[in-house]
Amino acid sequence: MAAAAAACTGWRRGSHSCRNLLTNKNSPYAREMLEREARSLIKKYDAEGSGSLSVTQLAKLLGDRDSTTPQGSLPTTDEIQYVLWMADLNGDSCVDVVELQYALQTWQSYIQDRQRLQLHIQKFNRDGSGGLSCDELRQYLSFKRGGVVSEEEAKNVMNTADLSGDGLIQRAELALATEIWRSVGSRKSGTSQMCSIM
Repeated sequence: MAAAAAACTGWRRGSHSCRNLLTNKNSPYAREMLEREARSLIKKYDAEGSGSLSVTQLAKLLGDRDSTTPQGSLPTTDEIQYVLWMADLNGDSCVDVVELQYALQTWQSYIQDRQRLQLHIQKFNRDGSGGLSCDELRQYLSFKRGGVVSEEEAKNVMNTADLSGDGLIQRAELALATEIWRSVGSRKSGTSQMCSIM
């Protein structure tokens, strides 16, 4: 089911990461600074010296960089899955220096929009489940589009963005669903893909 949805939306893990963010940096100096930061963080958090961060190490790093939650708080499983979905280009569930640059940018964008995403969930979650059902997601996507979204379109986005497989779109999954929807709309309209979460 998820493979069919991925084929319809054009999305699969690591396929539409925030690559444009890195290539659109204003200067080689900015790209170099981001790479230096990633190398430094790998050295700090990579206890085994493998050259990449495991899911546990990545969670610790992201938690340490999140000033919007109490100190020592770790990202939720959905949040980690979302960051990996966007950044883990080779699908090994670890992040290397290049992937960490994507992960950091994805995380920063997400934590800036986390409260807004939660407000969208509260607005469209009519059954009180805490997440969006497929029909509630369709209503949210219709709101984003400013027009009607078909049930099939909503199912395709749902099947791709429901990283936990629980049939509900949680906050981090809503970030992914929004990005998928924006990408699908961009391809239909012929505009370039964007990687910020609105």
